[in-house]
This record gives sequence, structure tokens and C-alpha cells, in this order.
Amino acid sequence: MIKILNKIKHYYIVKGYEKWGMSWGDALSYGYLGQCFRFERIERKFLNYESLYTKLGYRQVSTVAFIKYGGYNNKSLFNEQFLVKLDIGELPTPRSYKVTV
Repeated sequence: MIKILNKIKHYYIVKGYEKWGMSWGDALSYGYLGQCFRFERIERKFLNYESLYTKLGYRQVSTVAFIKYGGYNNKSLFNEQFLVKLDIGELPTPRSYKVTV
């Protein structure tokens, strides 16, 4: 039963990271127009899922990959970086900035 719950949790976190990352990338792609509606909410959700995603042992997907995926529907760079495990001893690099558009 616990294995099933762990698989459901893993699926929920991974899909949430992809969904909110895509929304975040889409919002960033419109940055030249000014801040998008509810950007803070999107960013907060994304950063929460990113934290959970890295706790599963995966590397973060780059900002550029999310912008290409969310803003321009180009999933190629995202696919290269998604679900890539961290190397032994490697620590996830936190996003140390607050994006403002």
C-alpha cells in the first residue's frame, strides 16, 4: 500500500512541476508586455513544486526550457532536462532570484 501511495505522490509532484513550470514559462514569455495577471501565484506554486521535485532527487529544469515550453510550445529542451537524476553527492541549485516581469 505504501509503494502505491509513493507512486501517486511521485506522479502528483512531477506533473505539478511540469504544469506550473509551463505556466511560469508562459508568464515569463510575456514579460516584455509587463507583469501578467496573478504572476506571484504562478511563481509561488512553481517554486513550491520545484522544491518537492528536487527532493525526489531530480535536477531542476532551466528557466529557458520552461519559457520555450510554456511560451512557445517547444518541448525539445524541456524533454532533455526533465526527470534527470542528480549525480551522487550533487545538491540541487536553488533559484536564488525572484523573477520580476
